[in-house]
Amino acid sequence: MHHKKKIGLLTFHRALNYGAVLQCWALKRACEALGCEVETIDYNPFGHYEAKWAIGRRPYVAYKYLLQLYRFGKFVDKWLNPTIHTESHEWIKQNPPKDDIYIVGSDQVWANDVVGELLDSYLLDFAPKYARRIAYAASTAGNPLKLTEYQADELRKFAAISMREKQSVPDIQSHVEITVEDVCDPTMLLIERDYFDIERKPLCLPKHYVAYFNLTGDSFCKESAKFIGRTLGLPVVSVVGKFNIWAKRNYPAPTPEQWLYILHHADYVCTNSFHGVALSIVFRRPFVYCEAQVKKHSNRIGRIQNILEQTKQNNRYATDMEDVRIILNNRDMLYDEEAIEQYRNRSLKWLKNAIDNETK
Repeated sequence: MHHKKKIGLLTFHRALNYGAVLQCWALKRACEALGCEVETIDYNPFGHYEAKWAIGRRPYVAYKYLLQLYRFGKFVDKWLNPTIHTESHEWIKQNPPKDDIYIVGSDQVWANDVVGELLDSYLLDFAPKYARRIAYAASTAGNPLKLTEYQADELRKFAAISMREKQSVPDIQSHVEITVEDVCDPTMLLIERDYFDIERKPLCLPKHYVAYFNLTGDSFCKESAKFIGRTLGLPVVSVVGKFNIWAKRNYPAPTPEQWLYILHHADYVCTNSFHGVALSIVFRRPFVYCEAQVKKHSNRIGRIQNILEQTKQNNRYATDMEDVRIILNNRDMLYDEEAIEQYRNRSLKWLKNAIDNETK
């Protein structure tokens, strides 16, 4: 009987972030479609989110946080097939999951300013010698990867490496002998119908609406959503962020399944989120990407420009209200099906070859 390959995924699946958990689920689903058994390595060296953080916070902030904490935990348990949970690097080195293949990615798992001293973990240094190491759509957040000698040795142990941003490929390539390629975010490995299984309709959602997902709290994104709603004569549905009295509906902490449904069924999406864009493309929703105005989020620009270039959706990038007006006026803006499918199929082929041990 043919032995099913066992895969362990390592990513930021414990972040209270919709894109983070959904990209993990999408990669798990894609690997399962290739005939593998998949588990999420429930290792979170950043430390656990705790309910006590809510003490002393404003009621709305505390309520949103506690609800997200509960709902994200349920999502991980239900959909991600987690291993035993640990936050200890020493423990996981002594007790690594028994998988044939270890995959790290996607997300900013190789960004020095995100993982800091925890980079060793995300280079899979705890993987047993027999296991095959793969990086799928890893991201350095657009910055050069700084490595110690030990980390450089660990990086060279990877059998296959792919990056989420094309711009990062030459930097990683300079550290290794194997060929490094760029691939799509895991959410884009799937097609629209794959998401039907997990999405859930939230209560009181209007039939037609503009979905507003402002990850950074920028005023530009907010004003754009208001403008789009007025221009199209549609109510605005706000997901996550501050309570917006001007929005028709506020969902401060939807489940990941509900967040997905809201995005999927929107008449229009207004966002400054990378995964808001990625999933709008998967669902072929019309969207406007509002450039992040907050300096600390400027690293978003590289990954957004990358995904828009690869799918030929550059004309949906807005830096000011005039851009938003132009995008809205161009109602017959079509998706380039060939570019999207080519991007997806090339990435799926890379993943299959990496798992089947056919990479260069």
